[in-house]
Amino acid sequence: MKKPTFLLLFLLLCAAAGFFSACGGTTGGDINPPPPSCPTGAVTLNATTIAVGGTSTVSVPAGFTGGNLSSSNSGVATVSGTTATGVAAGSTTISGSGWTYSNGATGCDLNGAVLNVTPPFQSPLRPLIQFQLRSVREGQSSSKRP
Repeated sequence: MKKPTFLLLFLLLCAAAGFFSACGGTTGGDINPPPPSCPTGAVTLNATTIAVGGTSTVSVPAGFTGGNLSSSNSGVATVSGTTATGVAAGSTTISGSGWTYSNGATGCDLNGAVLNVTPPFQSPLRPLIQFQLRSVREGQSSSKRP
């Protein structure tokens, strides 16, 4: 058999067989495409350091919907919706889970961002102001000191 005839016969057999995978084709659509995959993403904070009682707004990348945000240490900060609130001094990581991406991927996680919480601000003048208020209540003028 000559080479061109063999090649023609091979192509005809592949066409008649419906382009099986051995011929470089598929079996008529029986192969399912892979499910969409989650892209890498991370939450961002509008403030990475807040005082106790302060808040930071948490943002997620475009294309992610329907997930949950959480704090790795709820004793330091809690998350409600897209707002993280400082509870006590320390550090925690705010991250996301259970997100759906616009390509159809589900169960996507978002990498976290570190939130630092500092003690509440106290004025260094507070003890002096409290002393003067106590003195006035006890009938002493602020010019008289014990």
